Amino acid sequence: MNTQTLQDIDIESIDPNPANPRQDIGDVSELAASIAEQGVQQNLVVVPGGDGRYTVVIGHRRLAAARQAGLASVPCAIREWDETTQREIMLVENTQRSDLTLLEEGDGYQGLLDLGVSVEQAAQRTGRSEKTVRRRLSIAAIPQATRDKTTAQPTIEQWQAIAELADQSDLQEALAATAGTRDWDYTLSTATEHAARRRWYAAAKTLLDQQSREYTFEEPSGGYYQTPEGCTQLALLAPGKPFEQQEAEWLETRDEDAPPVTRIGMRAWDGKRPTWSEGIALYAQYDITQVKQERAEREAARQRQREQAEAEQAPAKAHAVTSLALRRAHIAHLLELKNLPRNTSKGIALLAATAIQGLITGRIDAWGRDSGEILQTLEDIGLQDPRNDDENNTDEEEYEGTGAIIARTIARLDPQRQTLALAYASIETSISWLDWLQDDGLTQSITPLYAALETLGYQISQPEQDGLDGAYLPTPEPDEEDEEEQPDEEETETATQEENEEDETETGKEPEESEASEQ
Repeated sequence: MNTQTLQDIDIESIDPNPANPRQDIGDVSELAASIAEQGVQQNLVVVPGGDGRYTVVIGHRRLAAARQAGLASVPCAIREWDETTQREIMLVENTQRSDLTLLEEGDGYQGLLDLGVSVEQAAQRTGRSEKTVRRRLSIAAIPQATRDKTTAQPTIEQWQAIAELADQSDLQEALAATAGTRDWDYTLSTATEHAARRRWYAAAKTLLDQQSREYTFEEPSGGYYQTPEGCTQLALLAPGKPFEQQEAEWLETRDEDAPPVTRIGMRAWDGKRPTWSEGIALYAQYDITQVKQERAEREAARQRQREQAEAEQAPAKAHAVTSLALRRAHIAHLLELKNLPRNTSKGIALLAATAIQGLITGRIDAWGRDSGEILQTLEDIGLQDPRNDDENNTDEEEYEGTGAIIARTIARLDPQRQTLALAYASIETSISWLDWLQDDGLTQSITPLYAALETLGYQISQPEQDGLDGAYLPTPEPDEEDEEEQPDEEETETATQEENEEDETETGKEPEESEASEQ
């Protein structure tokens, strides 16, 4: 029904609507003062609630202000609206005032869907596009535990990024905690990677279960995985392309005489920190003689040492990838600006001075083997050889040096932007992930670069600051100063052999001639 009557209603008989999308009506002190002086100038809209009570549909702030002003009754229009109509009207009224939060709006749309309204109908009745309604609904699906992690008001893009991690509650909450902070981009990058890896494992497990193929779960030791005893690793399929596709490609290239896969190891990543040699390992089990077993054990020990070294370096590698992407994005953004910000000249001068100093000291070889890397870095920050843009350019030209291509690539820029692009590219190509692990690389390459970038408006995230403070530098070995001069290799071998022979004599064993007895 669409009937309406007007009357003054006892204010104590009117209740707020529990389905009102706007949960916080805000401060009504000024409105209460106006009502106390002039009365309620615009009537409320209510619906009968039973037992002589009424529920507000339009006018929640006026009701609160009237109570604060001490009014005994307020003018109301009484409407006969069902619950769906009430929700639609409250949602439209609040969105038109632009004071409804994204979460409140999303919850409002979800309330309509709970009453049987379709997305198309909700969009039509509220005057929104279906795309907008669906985006708000995805935000409404974010659990309260995740919402409570936010300390600032996220943007709609940030809410959507959080919503996309609906199947990863821990990553979702970690991302929500950084919304509106300088660590957002860094956390988003790592959380997105973590989620992709987890989903890859889940899809692989589903496929193996469907194929009734057994697999075992392997746990890392000290940050790296080990090949099980009695097995040889045939392949390691890492997260990325679908497992089924990777396995099919591997089967096509393997030798016909290669041993069959008799064991599958799931090296499932915990998503908390980078690990080395993770993925799904395909093994062949073997049974060899004692000597071969001992040789395999020695090789396994050497492999563990290599894996352990890689595991110790894995966090620095992962950090280097993320921080490099953020640095490139910042420079690309500056080059795209129509007008560079104030004080940019100081930052560009500092960047150029750092690059020139690197050329002089030999850290940067701009005209040697690194020139191609400099060109690649220019492309990574959005600069392309103009000839690549010319679809009609079919002339066969003689080979030209990389320097000429670099010059042509930056020729369209003004001198200030040319200096910015060249100086940054020269420095960036001289930096390796190993510099985060070395004191010289950190102080001579990375720290000067960040000092220049910070002058150019770059915001250093906390993980990057930790790295600059030496978080990835190796812990010094103890008692390095007390090491004595090492004997010659020949002397060491002789002494070791004599000790082994003495030990075997004492235990009643004869020295063996096999390679295994020498270890």
